[in-house]
Amino acid sequence: MWVQEPEVPSNDAISGILTGIGVTGAPLTVTLLWSAEIDLDLYMYCPDTLTGIGYDHGVNVMNPDCQGNLDWDHREDAFGFTRGDGSIGQIENISIGTVSEGTVFTGAVNYYGYSDVPVDYQVIFSGTDAEGNLHVYGQEFGE
Repeated sequence: MWVQEPEVPSNDAISGILTGIGVTGAPLTVTLLWSAEIDLDLYMYCPDTLTGIGYDHGVNVMNPDCQGNLDWDHREDAFGFTRGDGSIGQIENISIGTVSEGTVFTGAVNYYGYSDVPVDYQVIFSGTDAEGNLHVYGQEFGE
């Protein structure tokens, strides 16, 4: 259980994590991080249409409504994975290619299974600007 909010990863840490899973950048990336022998799933929903991006919709299947894609899907068997920044734990990542200022996305973290033990997780929001520079915008965290 989080005693306090975990530190937001730096631009370099998120860049290392994304590079390690082969994600080269998008206007918006949403990255789920956790470390436990369970399976969590990350979902995002395109504005207006509320069509989904996530495991139920397919890995590496582009959603044409917002050019969103589930890039990476770790399960409980990836426990102990070394991320591109050197930290240990699982990753799920969604890249969204169509974003304009003021666009509001909704999303969810779904507990898929394999343990009754609660797990802490972070959802990091980042993206690349027009020059290709990565920026970490913030995070949500939960159990």
